[in-house]
Amino acid sequence: MTNTWQQPLVLADPKLASLRFTDRRNKTRRWFNNAFVSASHFAFVLEPFGSQDFQLEARYADIIPEIPNVDFDFQRFSVDLPAGACTVRYEYRIDDNFYDGDTHTRLSDLMEMADESNATAWTGEVVSNTLSVTKPSS
Repeated sequence: MTNTWQQPLVLADPKLASLRFTDRRNKTRRWFNNAFVSASHFAFVLEPFGSQDFQLEARYADIIPEIPNVDFDFQRFSVDLPAGACTVRYEYRIDDNFYDGDTHTRLSDLMEMADESNATAWTGEVVSNTLSVTKPSS
């Protein structure tokens, strides 16, 4: 993400579950959550002309991570994909209906953080390019 504005922006943390996987039949695939916990960090301030990179790693529901120090979200979330080709894109949206069930954050929380940070709460929608991926057969 890059802030091209002249003032700081408050943005909600990007979420892994905002990756949208679609199979060959054009069916959006479901995400699974293996641990019900609430995250405490929900947003960040992006300074004028600043950038922030995020890496989102998704795993197939039929793969169980065996690495003890792997990222918690990688262990926690998985997507149900059949073998074969599918597409994936990232959808990032903050509007009046914004609600993050993981942190229980609403747009009003982002606006409060923006007031405290002398920033603006960003609203809008960003959709990435669509990528083709193939899940190998087991």
